[in-house]
Amino acid sequence: MRKLSFSTACLLLIMGVGLATGGRHKMRVIVPNAHWEPILFQEINSVARLSGQSDLSSTQLPSGDIEARIWLGFGLSPLEGVILHRTGGQWTAIHVKADKYYEPTKVERRQLSNPKSGWETTWTRLVNEKLLSLPDASEINCNVGALDGFGVVVEINTDNTYRTYMYDQPSESKCNEDKNIMAIVDILFEEFNLKSTNNAFSGRNPTNLWTRAAGACFAS
Repeated sequence: MRKLSFSTACLLLIMGVGLATGGRHKMRVIVPNAHWEPILFQEINSVARLSGQSDLSSTQLPSGDIEARIWLGFGLSPLEGVILHRTGGQWTAIHVKADKYYEPTKVERRQLSNPKSGWETTWTRLVNEKLLSLPDASEINCNVGALDGFGVVVEINTDNTYRTYMYDQPSESKCNEDKNIMAIVDILFEEFNLKSTNNAFSGRNPTNLWTRAAGACFAS
């Protein structure tokens, strides 16, 4: 039997490793240089782990797949999240909620039914509100700067790229992007018929959802 040279064997080994990993390039991670990121992600990562989810910033998805996580809370309300995932062209959604706002010990996780308008329409609505492209509020001078009020953090993982951004107190409509993030949350609540047991979300009228949330967080 003919023997392979050392160099040929090495080349075949490298090619095999490349095929086994799908020829993926190193994932891009885009995180804003903002003071909120390390603070709020302590809470996000804790709730994600308790609900059986991996760290999205280090999860390399197959080509064509996408995952979006929209986190709501960060004040005196237990953190909640809506996770949208598309793999192999099929969509799924889950809702998670921590048991308490400080150092949660367990998380309620439930599978959501398909959105009432269908996945294609719902995803188009979210993309039209710039879910995939909104900048971080700190980059456009649209942030309040308080970390103990009501806010929204979005994580996106697609096309071998992870990015995240945050808007605090979006009900104040400090910029047009605040209106986009409010619309995104309203779409989620409407399409998935979400109803929170938290008083901050009582009453599912999308027009007063954020006003009530902000009021609950800052009532003296």
